Amino acid sequence: MRFGQAVLAAATFVASAVAQSSQYCDAGTGGTGLCFETYFDPVYNARYGWTFPPTGSTTYPSEFIGQFTVPIAGKWAGVALGQGMNGNLLVVGWPNSGSIVKSARQAVNYAQPTVYSGPTITTLNTYINATHWKWTYRCQGCTSWTINGAAGKLDPTQYCVFGWAYSTTPVTTPSNPASNMIQHDDARLFGFNCTNGIVSASTYASYLSGSVTTTTTSKSSTSSTSTKTSTTTTSSVPTVSATPYDYVVVGAGNCGLVVADRLTEAGKNVLLIERGGPSTYATGGREFAPWLTGTQASIHFYPSSWE
Repeated sequence: MRFGQAVLAAATFVASAVAQSSQYCDAGTGGTGLCFETYFDPVYNARYGWTFPPTGSTTYPSEFIGQFTVPIAGKWAGVALGQGMNGNLLVVGWPNSGSIVKSARQAVNYAQPTVYSGPTITTLNTYINATHWKWTYRCQGCTSWTINGAAGKLDPTQYCVFGWAYSTTPVTTPSNPASNMIQHDDARLFGFNCTNGIVSASTYASYLSGSVTTTTTSKSSTSSTSTKTSTTTTSSVPTVSATPYDYVVVGAGNCGLVVADRLTEAGKNVLLIERGGPSTYATGGREFAPWLTGTQASIHFYPSSWE
């Protein structure tokens, strides 16, 4: 993943061979009362969550409710709804004057993503304090997309692989959803158990209506311009338990991937660490030798193809 006048880049990513998501309910000061399946990043203390309507819902088709909880030092953050930046829908947000500016983006190479038309992103709740900013949003038309002629989708009934990007440098024009941005400080891929984020129709409806909120101040409406802000110094950052691993595999090349795969087949918890960009097609690698274009056999399957 690369963001910049280049963009969400996989300068470094850490991908675990086991699930990295868990259930989290947003309670306490500034809490919405909503429960999400979430990924927590212990390096930047950021959390990214999703809740999905029932499978096959005709009332809430092609949508989800998402949440970012990001340190105040994070001037923008984003998620990729697939295995890498290229060819997947990107949702990006940043704080500006007490509200969150949001943007749906697309990328066809490792360059600045352009605005992607089609999705409707509505802010449900915004909470900003001295340490973090939290954005809860509804993303309609966000589980399928077509980028550069290729169709993509997010299927909550399947195990998902998402990505996040984080930057401490503000976007060029914070008030503009189409603003340029320089390359992120960091970006990673992570495993995500999407099925755990599916809720009943009644629960999803209550999340949209705000009837489950536990905050004592007035909650924002579903207008994209309404927000709730606070200057309190109370932190609403969730804690996370350390994840025990049986093995740590450094390097996701041809050997590292096979070793990690064999260990997980044996029931071991494995942390796979890779400094380079995505290699295989399944992890977002889209570098092909000319004769492999149109296939899913990236150049990493054929080391002799490198010059």
